[in-house]
Amino acid sequence: MLAQNYILGIDLAVRDYRHEWRLSLCAVLALASVLAPLLVLYALKFGIVDGIREQLSQEPRARELRLVGHGSFDEAFFARLRSWPEVGFLLPTTRFLAATLQLRREEAGTSLVTAEMWPSAKGDPLLGPLEPVDGLNAIVSRSLAEKLGVRKGDALRGQIGRSVGEQREVARISLTVGGVLDATVTDRDVILVSLPFLVAAEDWREGAAVPAYDWPGQPVVPGPRSFASFRLFAKDIGSVESLRDRLVEQGLDIQSRAADIQLVRKLDDNLMLLFSIVAMLGMTGCIVGLGMTLWAAVERKRKEIAVMQLLGLHPSSLAIFPIAQAVLTSSLGVAVAFLAYAAIAPVLNGRFAMAPEKSAVVAKLDAMHLAVALVVTVSAAIVASLAASFRVLRQQASEGLRHDGA
Repeated sequence: MLAQNYILGIDLAVRDYRHEWRLSLCAVLALASVLAPLLVLYALKFGIVDGIREQLSQEPRARELRLVGHGSFDEAFFARLRSWPEVGFLLPTTRFLAATLQLRREEAGTSLVTAEMWPSAKGDPLLGPLEPVDGLNAIVSRSLAEKLGVRKGDALRGQIGRSVGEQREVARISLTVGGVLDATVTDRDVILVSLPFLVAAEDWREGAAVPAYDWPGQPVVPGPRSFASFRLFAKDIGSVESLRDRLVEQGLDIQSRAADIQLVRKLDDNLMLLFSIVAMLGMTGCIVGLGMTLWAAVERKRKEIAVMQLLGLHPSSLAIFPIAQAVLTSSLGVAVAFLAYAAIAPVLNGRFAMAPEKSAVVAKLDAMHLAVALVVTVSAAIVASLAASFRVLRQQASEGLRHDGA
């Protein structure tokens, strides 16, 4: 029975809403005129911050943490680091002076180019779509590839020098270019090699023999090995700061892009505060205006309400009347605001997107944002209509008729 009363009240509200379509249209447009700028403002805030965050996420060096100087790290240290949830990629590396390699093309008598050797393996963020290094396959940086004039599949001739007493010795090795890094990864002359090859180069420079590559020298002294440094990447940009803090607590001097990530977070917080203040002021004024409009409508229709009371219409049918109209106004207002945003967003994105990234988005809203805007607006409108609904419930039929007679 109660459901039937509500359905009847909603039906009467819809009929009255269509009958007074001019007033209804004004209320819808007034609400949309407040919501549309708010949607555009939030879309700009979300699009700009999300774009910056996405650029940082796609840039692997943003997740990198570098050790300043050298240390001495054993396998237990690396095992402990790998167990941390913030770690995305970790490889030990040797001393900087031991991690250099002179290169030239195999078939050409070109001059030698000195390159830095970085250890790499499967999961290395710098590789991107490239296949991981394996054995004597190596990945070269763009600048190194241009200096050597090589591309994927070409052969390289590498040499490593060492001094034994007053004698200069050179070890030679043939490598295959497995790929070329993107120019955005690094502008340095770098070659990514396997960790065993890098360890072998350090051993040979320290006077040891490397049978795997036929490099002569003294036998390697067995025992636990320590490394001077490491290559470390956080699993995502959100983990960079916490990972850096944990390493600093270990007494390590660490460089990272944590300041850039923190700047993006502060920008997000400040823009959110600005949006919240503007949204609160705009929505408060709009909802107060809608509540006063519904109250005025109830006052204007006191005679009609009194007549329906005398006809035996249940109070719940009358009380739902302003609530139903508030839901109609807010829903239609949100729909109009969505249409306005849909028309404006492409213009903003086309205007502000800069070459060469023509696909850059500065105004962006997800379906979840639109759903939240609808739910919040309709809920606020319902709250605003409660005063008018209570006014209907308090009115006596005789009061409405006396008011009309006066």
